[in-house]
Amino acid sequence: MSDWYEMAQMTSTEFAQARETIKLALVPVGATEQHGSNLALATDYVVGHRLAQRLAQRLHPSAVVVPPLPFGLSYHHTGFAGTMTLSPESFIAVCVDIARSLKRNGIQHVLFVNGHNGNTAILNVITTKLV
Repeated sequence: MSDWYEMAQMTSTEFAQARETIKLALVPVGATEQHGSNLALATDYVVGHRLAQRLAQRLHPSAVVVPPLPFGLSYHHTGFAGTMTLSPESFIAVCVDIARSLKRNGIQHVLFVNGHNGNTAILNVITTKLV
């Protein structure tokens, strides 16, 4: 095990044991979109994922990093090659389902770690659905 919990790297047995101390799930969200000619399409979700890992290191063993959601709201970049976007309804549904799945696994607190500014307003809507 590392200095933090990364859910995607754990077995089901390891996760079952770790969730005894886990109080918070960190869910990285981002986007797959253009960032000019110098940055990868994955920039936003990689940033969100890395930030979640840094938070998890500080909060270990009470937090777990969930696999990142690589898609967000990127309509404003659809004219660029490689951009992928979700509808607001799909994004809300996926995030709410992730939070509910975590709750079924005994984790009561969820923090969406956002790496894409285009997701900010919709994440505020999602938090009202989860309260």
